[in-house]
Amino acid sequence: MMWVILHFFCYIDGVYTIIDMATAYGTALGLDSTGLLLALLVTQIVAFPSALIFGRLSQKYESKHLIPICIVAYTVIAVFAFFLDSQTKRRRDRRRISLAKKNM
Repeated sequence: MMWVILHFFCYIDGVYTIIDMATAYGTALGLDSTGLLLALLVTQIVAFPSALIFGRLSQKYESKHLIPICIVAYTVIAVFAFFLDSQTKRRRDRRRISLAKKNM
């Protein structure tokens, strides 16, 4: 039981951190207040069906198996968001290189 409480604490702390840092990250990217509100709205629209899916999964599987899956998913999303700017630059650079090779 103690592991479930610990996993749940980490999960809820991760949810709060993602929501809190999303606005700071959006501001750093130059989004205005309307863009930030739309981003948070889209996040909630995606979260609602995901909550329903995990609600159904919790009827089949124990919470002690599902909560670590959510923690891993949040970690992957956070790491992806951290490298998002550099990945978009790499894609642009790859396109430029491929266009330059075609024009040779």
